[in-house]
Amino acid sequence: MHRLRSACVLAVIFAAVTLAQRQMTVPQLVSFIRSSIQLRQDDHQVAEVVRKIKLTNRLDGKTVEELEGMGAGPRTVAALKSLEAASASLAPPPPPAPRPAVVVLQAPDSLEQKRILAEVTENALSYVQSLPNFICTQVTRRHIDPSGTETWKSDGVIQEHLSYVDHHEDYKVMLVNDRPVVGMDHDRVGGQPVVG
Repeated sequence: MHRLRSACVLAVIFAAVTLAQRQMTVPQLVSFIRSSIQLRQDDHQVAEVVRKIKLTNRLDGKTVEELEGMGAGPRTVAALKSLEAASASLAPPPPPAPRPAVVVLQAPDSLEQKRILAEVTENALSYVQSLPNFICTQVTRRHIDPSGTETWKSDGVIQEHLSYVDHHEDYKVMLVNDRPVVGMDHDRVGGQPVVG
């Protein structure tokens, strides 16, 4: 899907540039060439598009070499060298925008750390009391590795209705390996192998 979307974007750029000679900045050209390399576009087609581009600033040899090193084809490189010569009298491209400064937060002092830990502890202890009543279906897929070699095998699927009312959990086993069960205890299922 990602490759199809990228190909569509590249096709739109091809069409736009092919219709008429378009102006591009060097960063736009570099982005276009990188995309064509990643999508493994035909060197002849890419070169044809590059020949129809008019740059708004100067393309230097170093950039052409970098694009060639990334995998630009020989025809594309030849078209880039023609652009380099044609743009020699233009101003150089603006420098890339500076990266945003990384803000390093200072660790809180010991009093603030104690306050934070007390708040987290209180939230953890009162979490169960804050839960609303609910009913849901819980599906547990169990896997085992009998050989100890990270070769996991399915060991059954358990479907239960879980209700949480007035701070009390209640489990009712409904299906084991997609087969209905009646009167099976949650604790018994949880500790023993499920027979399929």
